[in-house]
Amino acid sequence: MLQTAHAQRPAEISFQDRPVLPEGRMGERVQSLLETLNSGSPDRVRRFLSEDCDESFRKVAPVDRHIGVFLSVHRDTGGVDFHGVRSYTPERTGETVVIVKDRNYGSWRAAVLRFTGAPAFLIAGINFNDARTPSDVGEPLLSRVEAEHEIEALVNRLVEKRVLSGAVLVARGEKILLTKAAGEADKRFHVPNNVDTKFNLGSMNKMFTSTAIVRLVEQGKLSYEDRISKYMDESWLPREVTDKITIRHLLTHSSGLGSYFNAEYQQS
Repeated sequence: MLQTAHAQRPAEISFQDRPVLPEGRMGERVQSLLETLNSGSPDRVRRFLSEDCDESFRKVAPVDRHIGVFLSVHRDTGGVDFHGVRSYTPERTGETVVIVKDRNYGSWRAAVLRFTGAPAFLIAGINFNDARTPSDVGEPLLSRVEAEHEIEALVNRLVEKRVLSGAVLVARGEKILLTKAAGEADKRFHVPNNVDTKFNLGSMNKMFTSTAIVRLVEQGKLSYEDRISKYMDESWLPREVTDKITIRHLLTHSSGLGSYFNAEYQQS
């Protein structure tokens, strides 16, 4: 199954990008992959799996799951454009790294491919990762005004493509450079988002909580070593538990409390 990942790999000494497809059957397989990623078509994914992929790759997951991953990449990127094939020093053996640029965000992606042997060169594995800027592409530093225009153009493009549903605020110091809202806060009643819409951020809230705690520590109002029993009563946990847990434990996910997504939570 095509997999997406964002994990860091040990940095190679150098890499080089060449704007040409591999020769022969390998190049044909790469071209077919790109056409499949850009199609947004379940039928095209089925054809790709049948004609261009090794049986071991097809059997990694049910066909519907393969299709779901391909369509997800298509939605996330808006399609991709081939840039080149990347080689590394020291050399990576057994992998062909195809560099593409996604159409939604203009970001660089890498399709890391494994092939079977000659003459078929069927695709035996695909990983789809973020990529570093190609070696043959210069990205000069932008001025403040240029950066503002670039950000605004990106936001407008995502709105036009109906990729962005939310609110955007870009600031430098105390100066707000850009605010924009798009999409719907409630699709049932077609309530539009605005810059004051409140969103359920899920785990994104952890960053804001951590930042607020750090500010309070800097102001001398808290200590990382404070026991949480200093601030919590026993309506949540017994004191014998909260006496053992510090603020540092909570911030570093090392309190031992475990997940609250248990059977009792699911039934509540």
